[in-house]
Amino acid sequence: MKKIVFSVVLVALVLGVITSLVLMALPTLEARYQPLIVQQLTARLPEAEKKRIYDLIARETPALWDTVPEPLVGRIAKPDITAMQSYAEVKTNNAGMRSSKPYLPKQPGVYRIVCLGDSFAFGEAGKEEDRFCDQIGAWFHDNKVLMDGKPVETLAVGLSSWTIMQEAAYMTSRLTDYDPDLLIVLTVGNDITSDAGVTGAGLLTDSFSTSERHWGSGNFNIMAGAGYGVEGYSALYSDMSVQAQHYWHEGMMALKRLAEVQQGRGKKVLFSVMNVPGGTLSYFDNMYREQFAKAKIPAPFFTVTYLRDRDTALPHDGHPNKKGHAMLRDQYLNTMIELGWLNARPIHVTGVSGRGLFALNAKDNPERKVRHQEGYANDLPQAIGFDQFDATEARAVLGGVLREENDPVTGLAVYPWASVRAGFLLRSPDATQTQLKAVIDVPDRAELFPLTIKLDLHGLASESVTVTTPGEQILTVNVPESARGLYALEVLFESDHYFAMIDDHRMKVFRFIRIGWE
Repeated sequence: MKKIVFSVVLVALVLGVITSLVLMALPTLEARYQPLIVQQLTARLPEAEKKRIYDLIARETPALWDTVPEPLVGRIAKPDITAMQSYAEVKTNNAGMRSSKPYLPKQPGVYRIVCLGDSFAFGEAGKEEDRFCDQIGAWFHDNKVLMDGKPVETLAVGLSSWTIMQEAAYMTSRLTDYDPDLLIVLTVGNDITSDAGVTGAGLLTDSFSTSERHWGSGNFNIMAGAGYGVEGYSALYSDMSVQAQHYWHEGMMALKRLAEVQQGRGKKVLFSVMNVPGGTLSYFDNMYREQFAKAKIPAPFFTVTYLRDRDTALPHDGHPNKKGHAMLRDQYLNTMIELGWLNARPIHVTGVSGRGLFALNAKDNPERKVRHQEGYANDLPQAIGFDQFDATEARAVLGGVLREENDPVTGLAVYPWASVRAGFLLRSPDATQTQLKAVIDVPDRAELFPLTIKLDLHGLASESVTVTTPGEQILTVNVPESARGLYALEVLFESDHYFAMIDDHRMKVFRFIRIGWE
């Protein structure tokens, strides 16, 4: 009996020692052999199974966005996922658009309305069924109203922060697939900008742009001052910079192409611009009227509003709630009635009286534009000292100005970096100020030299300097007489080399010290 007990104890001790050794070695074995096992398994997976796993990972990743290979489209949403976006549940479909139903070829005998836009078409921060496009479809269904004798279906095509160029490029290349009988296009104030980039995790970023890929970190963005505490749109919102004028022109040409292709199919298109506050014309929708007419786009357009008050906006976000989207719905229906496309009685829209402000194809108001420009320019600085770069001065930023954190010892702001392209909009100089002077500091980085820096003043005058040694540099350019009548002038820096760091991939060139008129 003693021998049996001894044997059992001995075996238990041996097993205990072996188990302990295995447990101790397990992390090492796992770290060494698990990747090899996974590699062997995945290497033998069929392509269809690999794609299924990838799609599963994408659905489990909370970030919404995915890139597409079209530079002017840039991104869609990840197809067929459910995610949270701005405190609202978002379901995407096969097209990478927000919809609980797939977007399929149009069935015979159906009249299809496609609503094209950005966050307003997407339904940012609200429910999918509350969107104006979905409410238009519900109105036709509930009232048993037909278009051209056919039942109506509506598709909302739009993504948050899409630009005019992204919207137009996406739809123009897919018109045959979507086959809209009526295309409704909605433009809002932040559509005049570079498009936002998408990181590998599916997050939006303003650190780079697909549409401006050759400038990398030097992209321009309408919220360029946000990193410095500027609320709302910064300088790019206006049309007073050369870059903003470029965005307006390119965007309108893209809309014109979209209109011509849609009408060439024998179908209808209706353009609209958002007046966020309602009431009187804002700078942006007045500019839209001017640019739309200048581009000679062969289609009707009008201004819409949801008034943006407590009753029409979401409590947690400035976008319209269900009631605000209903206001947009009714304005679109009234415009379709006014155009003779829809046989129905006009709908009363509370708060939007008459048709003066929102009239079809209304002209811009040059006097109002001047007042807007004067007011905007008065808020711009004539000089910026970057050691005390505050929110007011940051309002002048167009883009390409890379912020650094404050010095942990002194608490003072560190001079910001210029990327390969950096721009500002400064209030025009006084009569006695004849020169723009920029003081910069070039770091001691071998990869920079020789470095050519071009300083351009509103496309009217420019100077280039080649720097061969590090340290403080002074760049100057004379103000031409042709620039004297402008409210504000665009100041643009462009460089031919840059440096990046192991843990900071932004494209840096030099630090800004001071810039202003002298």
